[in-house]
Amino acid sequence: MKKILALAILAAACSNSAFAQASDFTGWSTAANITSVKTETTPQDSETLSGRATGANLQAAYGFALTPAYVLSLGASYGLTNDKAGGYVDTGETGILKLKKQASVYVEPGYLVTPQTLVYGKVSYESATDAVTSSVPANSESIDIKGVGLGLGMRTMIDKNWFAQAEFKQTKYDRKMSSSGTNVDVKTSVIAFGVGYKF
Repeated sequence: MKKILALAILAAACSNSAFAQASDFTGWSTAANITSVKTETTPQDSETLSGRATGANLQAAYGFALTPAYVLSLGASYGLTNDKAGGYVDTGETGILKLKKQASVYVEPGYLVTPQTLVYGKVSYESATDAVTSSVPANSESIDIKGVGLGLGMRTMIDKNWFAQAEFKQTKYDRKMSSSGTNVDVKTSVIAFGVGYKF
């Protein structure tokens, strides 16, 4: 009986210790990220227009410990920059594309590979505005687009509250028709590096 009791106490202690490790990634957190964004816009029956840009976003999230090693986070992010998404030159016309108002809500299941380091996957619902500014004003327009993003990332605690993170995410937006009646496909690939604070 004493052995069983001792084993139960040891198991509880180990479990509490493990959940204490998971707690580094639970509760409220916020972060600022620098992003490298590649955007591809493909009008129907036309060549793909692509652009690269350096941007920034803010995020806020709340994490739950599912087990001693697994954490589930729910969060949202919002882009602070208008990212260049390509350009074109046509007969008597030039145009610049930008991706604006980028926002997302997401779910992140994560696994502790060490007590201070979490690797995670991400599934997100994304929204943005794909804006064209043309030298012919009548051809300038903005299209609101929505899509699904998939990503992978890693988050490491620097001390009790501060953490660093890195992430790669790809988003495929739903096909949308422009005012001219042309279907447009938009895809993005984003590499992000950030620093955050856990409350």
